[in-house]
Amino acid sequence: MKTNNVVALSLLAVLLSGCNDAAKQEPVNPVSQTETAAPSTQAPEPVVDPAHNARNALDWSGVYQGVVPCADCEGIKTTLQLNTDDTYVLSEQYLGKGDGNRFENRGSFSWNAAGNTVQLSGQNETRQFFVGENVLFMLDMSGQRITGALADHYRLVKLTPEQAAAQMGAKPAADSQAEKPVLMGRRWELTELMGKKVPDMLDAKQRPFIELVAEGDRIQGFSGCNNFNGGYTLNADAARISFTQMAMTRMACMDAEFEQPLMQVLEQTDNYSLSGDTLTLNKARMAPLAVFKAVPAAQ
Repeated sequence: MKTNNVVALSLLAVLLSGCNDAAKQEPVNPVSQTETAAPSTQAPEPVVDPAHNARNALDWSGVYQGVVPCADCEGIKTTLQLNTDDTYVLSEQYLGKGDGNRFENRGSFSWNAAGNTVQLSGQNETRQFFVGENVLFMLDMSGQRITGALADHYRLVKLTPEQAAAQMGAKPAADSQAEKPVLMGRRWELTELMGKKVPDMLDAKQRPFIELVAEGDRIQGFSGCNNFNGGYTLNADAARISFTQMAMTRMACMDAEFEQPLMQVLEQTDNYSLSGDTLTLNKARMAPLAVFKAVPAAQ
């Protein structure tokens, strides 16, 4: 009996000792439940000011000029006038190609959402320019900056007011109602076709020509062998013209070298340029398709 009591007392002493040790232990590195995370030191995202862009912050209106690369000429002298009413005048001259290789387009332009790029309307292809301080950078078809060895040549520099007056002053602003009669009532004799000169010694009666008739918007002419006629659509504001429903007599001629290419040119034409007595028919921005010289219609 005494032995059992001794064992029981020993077990009780061990249990009491264990509880005592547990009470004395303290947690390592206690964390208060109310402790909050330290504030972040990361800088806030910069706020873009929508009012501070090329459109609103730069003096972008004016005349810009440069010579951009050309595949089959010495370069394209390009002059672009941007007006505050969002209209433009674009003049392009193919250098080294002789007279009659300059054409002009007019129209309106729009800004992109970022206010740093303008896009010209009245063009068969997208023409976009990134607007910098006193400079325009020509963009590619996808609206990206042009890269490569010739990248620096795809830029137009803003002219001073004096330079701009000298460039634009010699050619007054065109009026669509005034320009249309200049095309009408005149015989336009062919002087160059697809880069090939029409011989000066060619008899006047054999020279191909076209005439634009205001009544009914009709075109009539002579191919050098056969007479032809058709219709046309004219937009003088954008210097656009196209010819439709062409019909021609069917005479057989020994020498009709200009007939087929002339009819092809009339079918392809989508714009024109007019400089004095010289009319040039073009397709997009390619080299001129045909050049004509004005003579009195009665001749």
